[in-house]
Amino acid sequence: MVSYDVSGVSEIDPKPSKERSIHKNFDTPFSATERNIHALGIWLEGWDGYEAPRPNPDSIEQALLWANELYRDVRHVLWIEPLVTADEEGDVVLEWWRGRKKLTVYVSPETVEYVKVERRDMGVEMVDGVIGTPRTHRELWNWLRS
Repeated sequence: MVSYDVSGVSEIDPKPSKERSIHKNFDTPFSATERNIHALGIWLEGWDGYEAPRPNPDSIEQALLWANELYRDVRHVLWIEPLVTADEEGDVVLEWWRGRKKLTVYVSPETVEYVKVERRDMGVEMVDGVIGTPRTHRELWNWLRS
């Protein structure tokens, strides 16, 4: 006989006290990114040593939604763990590096924007824009991985 001790389940009422999808019980390559985005919610005013505002809760929520969508679209290929931080306006910043390439994504409550930078032999190429569709973020991810 196999027995499992499951937190949140009582012997009287065997249903879990909190509804939770089974996949949420297992770490994925995305789990650390998700935890780091959530952690922005506890940053205090002046987190940067100056007078930066706390990360905006709406930006955090939007970043979670956007990053989850990106992960769902690209999980069949290599997931690269981003640096998760905030900017001086309280928006969420996700930054990935791969070789000579850097992709920075700025998430505000209303928009998701990017800056991609590639170091080349003859200098640096920078391109920026708005991520308005899943196709755009897949193209950016393919660029980063190429």
